[in-house]
Amino acid sequence: MFDIDNKDKTVGLTCPPAVFLEKDFLLKVSALLSTSGIFVLNLVCRDEELKKELMTRIKTVFTSVYYVNIDDEVNDIVYALNQESDAVCPSDKFIKTVQENVGTLNQFIKRNATKKSEINLLDAMEKLKIG
Repeated sequence: MFDIDNKDKTVGLTCPPAVFLEKDFLLKVSALLSTSGIFVLNLVCRDEELKKELMTRIKTVFTSVYYVNIDDEVNDIVYALNQESDAVCPSDKFIKTVQENVGTLNQFIKRNATKKSEINLLDAMEKLKIG
């Protein structure tokens, strides 16, 4: 999972720094994933053209790409796999499994957070889209 802040506001990309989205780097990440592995990326990009370019780049490296746009935020949470999701499990089952896992994580956050979570992850996962 990558959630790395970039303090350079001049490039339109807040998270992650551009070097983490270069094709060579993404290829290395892809090579590190097991066949059932999932790469999760918090993408925060205010430049819509740049965001499209980055998503296209991610799609050229990974076989299956899903994403969730967080309401009232600039964030897109990207999920990338090295194989067709149907090879892991059917797309609808994959999405349901991710939603269940996020629901468990959301419950953990509610139980253990010192302050209220700002984003309900389960609500976000209901908006999961195939890229």
